[in-house]
Amino acid sequence: MTGGQHQGSFHNFETGEKGSMIQLLMSELGLDFKSALEQRHWMLGGDLITKTEVKSKSKPSIPDKDDAASRKVAYINKLIKQSVPLSGTVAERYLTDRAIRNVFSPDLKFIEKINTGRGNQAIKPFASALLAIARDKNGEVKAIQVTYLDTKDGHKLEGLKIKKRTSDH
Repeated sequence: MTGGQHQGSFHNFETGEKGSMIQLLMSELGLDFKSALEQRHWMLGGDLITKTEVKSKSKPSIPDKDDAASRKVAYINKLIKQSVPLSGTVAERYLTDRAIRNVFSPDLKFIEKINTGRGNQAIKPFASALLAIARDKNGEVKAIQVTYLDTKDGHKLEGLKIKKRTSDH
């Protein structure tokens, strides 16, 4: 081992080999790089703290089905929470104009402003809607149907490619 400007380096005058302390440990003890680091820390009386960061060059992973399902459930729950009872809304008018009675079911709701989704964005990005909630025999939400409505006349919103959307979880 040498001092001065080459402190921490070694030079073997017999073999001509030279390098850092890590290279010396690897050469003399036959260690790989990580083991040589561990040996150096042990020799110096310190704790080895390693931080490994791997940068992947692979393509971004495709979201798994569980992530997509959880996002869908969260979206359905968000719509249900932002919805209000039908009374006095265009959704009530839409149903009564179609001669549908008992429109005050807790599973029929109104949403004032909802994104109309893919396929409708260029035509009308937001609309009011009737929200119909489908439940199983235990009362758990299994699906919803959103019908986009015209706030002027209470009919289905004209001009949209997709006038109703059904989403299940």
